[in-house]
Amino acid sequence: MESEKKIEKLKKLKFTELAELVIAIFQKLDYKNLSIKNERCIIGDIKAGITTDRHGLLLFKDAYTGSKADLTEFIKKITDNAEKYDFHTCYIISTMNISRGFKRKVNLKYNIEYVDRDSLIKLVDENLSNFWNHQDIELLEYEKYYLENIAKEDELKRLKISQNTYEKLLNIFIEPRIYQLKEDKESNMPMQIKYDSKKILNIKTPAIISGDTGAGKSTFLKKIGENCIIEGDSKERRKIPIYVSAIDLISNDYDIEKSVNAILNGFFKGNYEVALETSNILILVDSIDEFDLKVQKKIIVDLENLYIEDKLNYFVATRHTDSSFNDFINQKVSYFNIEKFNNHQIKSFITRFFPDSSSRAENLINALKENRILERLPITPLSISLISILFEEKNFEIPATISDIYDNFNQLLLGKANVESRFEFIDINFKERILSLYALEIMSRENKVPMNKDEFIGYFEEYFSNKTQPLPENKLQEFLLYLIGNTGILFLKNGSYVQFKHDSFMEYYCAIEIFKHQREKEHLLINNFFDPNWQNSAIFYGGKSRDMAKFLEQITDKVKNANNLNNYFSGVMGIGYLLQALYQTDNVLRKESLLVALNINIKSYEILTKIASDEQVVTFKNAKLPFIAMINLFFFFENFNSITIKTPLELAFDDTFKQYQENYDDSTLGYKSLKLALTLNSSRINSDSQLEKLIYDSSFLNNPLLNVLADLGVSLFKGSNYNDLKKEIGKHFKGDNKVASLLLDTPAKKLRFTGLDQIRSKRKVSIYTEGKTDAEIIEHAFMKLTQNSDPYWSIKSSGNLSGGATELNGFLMKCSPKVEDDEIVIGIFDNDAKGISEFKGLKENIYKLVDGSNRVKKHINKNIYAIKLPIPGFREQYVMQDQVFNYFCIEHYFDDQILNQQKMIKPTVIPDIFEISSSKSAKSKFSAYIRKINDPKVFSNFRFLFQQIDSITGIDEIDYQDE
Repeated sequence: MESEKKIEKLKKLKFTELAELVIAIFQKLDYKNLSIKNERCIIGDIKAGITTDRHGLLLFKDAYTGSKADLTEFIKKITDNAEKYDFHTCYIISTMNISRGFKRKVNLKYNIEYVDRDSLIKLVDENLSNFWNHQDIELLEYEKYYLENIAKEDELKRLKISQNTYEKLLNIFIEPRIYQLKEDKESNMPMQIKYDSKKILNIKTPAIISGDTGAGKSTFLKKIGENCIIEGDSKERRKIPIYVSAIDLISNDYDIEKSVNAILNGFFKGNYEVALETSNILILVDSIDEFDLKVQKKIIVDLENLYIEDKLNYFVATRHTDSSFNDFINQKVSYFNIEKFNNHQIKSFITRFFPDSSSRAENLINALKENRILERLPITPLSISLISILFEEKNFEIPATISDIYDNFNQLLLGKANVESRFEFIDINFKERILSLYALEIMSRENKVPMNKDEFIGYFEEYFSNKTQPLPENKLQEFLLYLIGNTGILFLKNGSYVQFKHDSFMEYYCAIEIFKHQREKEHLLINNFFDPNWQNSAIFYGGKSRDMAKFLEQITDKVKNANNLNNYFSGVMGIGYLLQALYQTDNVLRKESLLVALNINIKSYEILTKIASDEQVVTFKNAKLPFIAMINLFFFFENFNSITIKTPLELAFDDTFKQYQENYDDSTLGYKSLKLALTLNSSRINSDSQLEKLIYDSSFLNNPLLNVLADLGVSLFKGSNYNDLKKEIGKHFKGDNKVASLLLDTPAKKLRFTGLDQIRSKRKVSIYTEGKTDAEIIEHAFMKLTQNSDPYWSIKSSGNLSGGATELNGFLMKCSPKVEDDEIVIGIFDNDAKGISEFKGLKENIYKLVDGSNRVKKHINKNIYAIKLPIPGFREQYVMQDQVFNYFCIEHYFDDQILNQQKMIKPTVIPDIFEISSSKSAKSKFSAYIRKINDPKVFSNFRFLFQQIDSITGIDEIDYQDE
């Protein structure tokens, strides 16, 4: 209220009203035994050390300024009251000003203190700020009590957090997104209508306010009470908010009337009927979901009676829109639902939590978005509060702290006083054990199908049949039903199936069960690591200890053997999150795990280039190699951009960059180094030396592909050194850089399996073919026969762009110096005249036939092999003694029907022998056609080729499924 209005309000006070105000204020100042002696005089006692002094409080409504002020009368009023009521300290309290000159003229033996108009306004502001809205002193006392006590209580107080953090959380209120539920008159179905939460006090009917656990229902109810007080119109009848918690109801035998009067104890004679004489009442009931259905019914019926008979309105908060107690309500009721936080609310909350550190707020907001945690958590005020608390405390972003967050969830949700009269306070560990047992059981089931209610009860009755329970006899079934309906963790789906409210709860409690009770089942977390639910559970599991070297090694081995695109992506994401959860584990071990993730990230790049080349996914059609490389780089960056992985990233960069310096021709090592350096250079990790070393102190930018990727990466992930790096990179773009232009302008499908397709995963087996289309078809056939598994070998054509049998021969003759002892290289020649000629043309002093075979040759010193395409039985006529009449090519593995349909064959002079078109465009079109076929039967004849390759490599027998 403006100061002029406050002055005017003081002027209008009667002596009786002023006396009530003064008594209320001085009670706040620890005065005792305050009593009104006459219209002007109040006396009271104040403790002074070990003695008690009596003070007089004299009230005045006149201004004492200027020459006309009656000093004699003023002094007489003081002395008369002081002598009569025996006090020596006197407070002169006036609603008007008393000038300094006038005060100097007052010369008495008493100790005089002045509280004139401005001082009185200040005292009111400090002790009864709501007085300016109205002047019902008793109501003011209650309102002050509500604002200072009830509105400041929060369940977060039970956590081990500092008082400063607790108070900071209390002062943050993000306006909830409220929707009113109304019936669609045409469909008779409920519909949600956006509702302004600030207008909810305008509702004249009872209201049911629903929302998930932690959605902020309690806070919202208390805020409604605050708004009753703060926004009340002095011209209208005041509204008294009475906040009733579960504890209030338990303490008063679930009697709503007794609970209301108990809350009013000390005000209005502890009787709501007295309060109703001057004000309306709004009862705010904070969830009765925890209670037995009969108790819920009793409370609702009592509320209904108070509403009908005494006009006490009520709002009830609940976790369920379809709460069963709705059946007990006979009056018209308004229904509202609180939605989970959206991104704007999350940002608003975090910004207020870190008001003095915009960078920390921004870091946490980015971590939430980039780590996709918002998809994994039930995003509510409670969860965001817990996340912010842990981030402030440890300066580690999630998912490093995700187990800590759920430990606090567990404490808050299971540790609440959510009991009913037939149960004592049940040990939180017993509740947790039921949930953890159930989570592991459901996670272990095929498709994770939940139990129905009867099965759920039967399962635990059998489990606890020979175990001691912390329950009254024969109360397990009741308790299980209570646990389903009253914790906010389980619920009955479709009224039948016992399901976790959020998958993350199931994953967390599964991890708890294995960590605390069944360590022998740790293998489930390892073997199922590529399953999203099990992977999340493994991250919770790691977070319980933070130091699990053996577990990390086993997970790393699992990921190392991934063999398809889904598992590659899952492995990178899983290791990224797990390394954050295991931030206290040995950094060398974490580095090794990170390098495995880096390797399979390269494999995922290779498959993405195949997808782009096959043109089966519209999004990747005509995608360029640098674009695909950046998608892959971004995915790695997103999952490893955490301060908790800084040291493993640094160690991994040192190893990778050292290898790259030893072989600048290896573009894959350069690409890996760039990924690591860009991640370290992020604003979150803020380590720029690695990227600067790569750009300034190596030959990295001399490679056109890596130069393009560096330019894109530095622009996408801008660090503090952005301008300098861009300038350096730009120097290498000067002039006519034809290779860079070719990479940026040419679709990946045209460059794949050529010399410009430089990023390749390091595999022990490398296959080289005569032509690009041969490589495309062989790779696709393998994947279709193995349910889309990634080949254990790499494959590409010989030469940079053209390829051919001659180039393949030349490659095999020259490659041995670059082949390591543990590597295997296989060159595949067509079984046609040219292929046979080049196969035979391999120098006999270097390549020898293997075991008398006419199809396989091996290098005398290295594991380098040359093979001719095996001819399957249905093409045996293609085996000709005269070399010039041999026509068998890779396309002959397909049926004649397909070859004829695609116009790929033409007759020869030999009956039943067909020659494959040598046109490059025809071969490219045929390859593109074939790579859109997913039926393994079409590729069944390729088994002969793959079995030959497997025989050379000594790989375990692969089940090639052509049905």
